[in-house]
Amino acid sequence: MKKLAGMLFLGLLAFGCGKEPTAPGRGERYRLIGSRTVGPEGGTLAAEDISVAVPPGAFGSDAEVKLYVSEERPFGEKGVSKTFKLEVPEEYSRPLKVRIRSRGALSGESFVAVGEETFVPSLGEVRTTYDLFPASDSSGYLTCELPVPEGGRVAKAAGGTGFSISLLAVSGYYTYTSKGGHFRINFPAHVLDQAYDLADYLEEAYATFKDMGFSYAARTRWPVSVTVKDLGEEVYGYSVCSIWGNNYGYMEFNARKMEERDQMRLTAGHEFFHLVQSLYDPR
Repeated sequence: MKKLAGMLFLGLLAFGCGKEPTAPGRGERYRLIGSRTVGPEGGTLAAEDISVAVPPGAFGSDAEVKLYVSEERPFGEKGVSKTFKLEVPEEYSRPLKVRIRSRGALSGESFVAVGEETFVPSLGEVRTTYDLFPASDSSGYLTCELPVPEGGRVAKAAGGTGFSISLLAVSGYYTYTSKGGHFRINFPAHVLDQAYDLADYLEEAYATFKDMGFSYAARTRWPVSVTVKDLGEEVYGYSVCSIWGNNYGYMEFNARKMEERDQMRLTAGHEFFHLVQSLYDPR
């Protein structure tokens, strides 16, 4: 335990968990499929295979809600819908309800993947990162709620009057909660054993930093969501300081690298420390 603490602590204090200004990133990848002005009375925007319901009282004034669509497949065959992008105002006071039509048969557990464009400190670049929100299946649609941001306003890039997130339906994943209850691992079946190991590595890091005197008091919502997916050839994993606030910070780990146990153990500690840092300084 002491060896792990020393290896992690010396190499991690130089890093911070923050956000750099970024544009919504639609570029030519996304096509506008619907827009609507929604006021304090609430309303629903539906287009193609997605709808977003804004309850009464969620918006303090009239605001534009927009939906875009793309054929991108960030979850490969586990993605069971097109990928959408939602633009809404940065301030809202009640959860927003999202419904996405799923394509094909569902298996395992199903989710709505929510993607944020954020600066990843470990990579030194902006990426679209994903958290998996538990979803219910209703007549061929996967439904979830987007939470109210802490303080009523999302932590977003500078400029503009709203923020954007990516949305798609995902199925064929499984969930395991770590023995200490601090991490929920969402993973495809072929990395089952390694997902259990990852949960242990993260609990080890949790205990190590707590013993070193770090406080987790600024986060009251546990477990931390951890998603295992294909992140390409080079990356082992990273943490994300969510636009919704401290209670929604999450992590992604690379399914291609899960068998490299020593490196994954170090990465787990490294990335959890970024989340710990964000509890002190969320920039």
